[in-house]
Amino acid sequence: MDETYRWLFPFEYIERGSRVLIYGAGNLGQAYLKQLMMTGYANVVGVVDRFADKVPPMVVPVYKPDQINSLEFDFVAVALRGKVGYSEIHRILLEQGVQEDRIIFISERINEPSSVFLESQSSADAIQVYAYTNNAPSVACYLLGGLGDFIIQKRFIMALCEILPKIKVDIFVVHNTEFLELLYRDMPEIHSIIMNTGKEFERLQSRYAASFEICGGGFLKIVNLKNELFPSDVQQKFNRLREIIEEEDYDKYRAMGLMYARRIRQGLNCFTGFSYNGIFPIRDWHVPITLNEPDNVVSVLCDKHYITVNGGNGDAKDGSLIAKTWSGENFERFIQLFSEENPDVSVVQVGAAGNLRFEKAAYHFMGTSFDTVGHILKNALFHVDIEGGMVHFATQLGTKCIVLFGPTPVCYYGYETNVNLLAGKCHGCYGYYTDINRCAKEEKRPSCMTAITPEMVFEAAKRLVNRAVKAGKH
Repeated sequence: MDETYRWLFPFEYIERGSRVLIYGAGNLGQAYLKQLMMTGYANVVGVVDRFADKVPPMVVPVYKPDQINSLEFDFVAVALRGKVGYSEIHRILLEQGVQEDRIIFISERINEPSSVFLESQSSADAIQVYAYTNNAPSVACYLLGGLGDFIIQKRFIMALCEILPKIKVDIFVVHNTEFLELLYRDMPEIHSIIMNTGKEFERLQSRYAASFEICGGGFLKIVNLKNELFPSDVQQKFNRLREIIEEEDYDKYRAMGLMYARRIRQGLNCFTGFSYNGIFPIRDWHVPITLNEPDNVVSVLCDKHYITVNGGNGDAKDGSLIAKTWSGENFERFIQLFSEENPDVSVVQVGAAGNLRFEKAAYHFMGTSFDTVGHILKNALFHVDIEGGMVHFATQLGTKCIVLFGPTPVCYYGYETNVNLLAGKCHGCYGYYTDINRCAKEEKRPSCMTAITPEMVFEAAKRLVNRAVKAGKH
């Protein structure tokens, strides 16, 4: 694509004359600012950057993220070249009270028209095909959350397709389309997986027979419902669903602790919570995942016994630590203890490319394809992690995990097949605040996580490694 147009400001999603905050003082943020200065299209209130105190003076004020709620503006234009960090920025903006439809992020423009002349354009160039253009009833699902949430949400979409076997579903998401392509490759009902960086869901949701916003582990919002387009028995289910959602009064801008407490009291978990009193046939946590062939780099592990570790998303993009963090020092100490006791079992680190590297691990597969990570997890003796996406991925692939639980409620997010570790007397405050990464006791290093020692994890690992080797896993 012509570089001239690749990083254009999102003019089409922001009204002329609007007051705009630009999130990000890097090269793209500067480019956005220059474009608006040149065109006079919008008024720039300022630039937001988590390192505001290190940014040289600019022609507009530069603010830190925690100052956003004191500013007056109409839109926040997120200036981010890649999609990796957007989910965390999105979370920060919501915490600062920015409404969903005020956040604009389009990343790189990749759909430049092939020509300005009609005879040169094919219909495929000119038209993006969505599920609502087909004859089958169409549903749009906007997914919010991380990898683990996406796995949980698939169980709901499976149940939705079970009661509506002829539907076609478009999935909208702001990140991790590669993982979703893997996750849904076994479901022909999925029509398209669409990046929502340009607010496509908000713009198109009314064209579908039904549109849902699916948040985290167990919460739905009906955005649009044309109930008359569905069979009568499904109409009754959707009417009841609407009543339950209204009674539940879920709102992603408010603390979710009450909703979790209700579900737990009902004996539900993050999967069965999506059943909504039996409307959807969800009675278990099993989600099929089909893997393609891994990269050749995995061949180094073929003749080895190994376990996998992942430090989770312990560092938030705003520089703070999330409440469920277990320190890198603790992971290193555990790896040392385990490796000394089990010299014939390698420790393999997996996870995102930007995660803290554990030097004592024998192998590192960070930032590799999800198919490759899936094969590594599937063939591991077991996986060690804080509660998070890799735990859900590994468990669904049949690998037992040692999971370090702190603020996340184990009775809601824990698998009974795993070894779920708790220590100390304070647990489960996840969702008490709109800032889901905040400790309810305001502890910078929450005691629920610091109480879990490397020695405790090592003792759990000793019990598992002998069982796994005897069972012939690998």
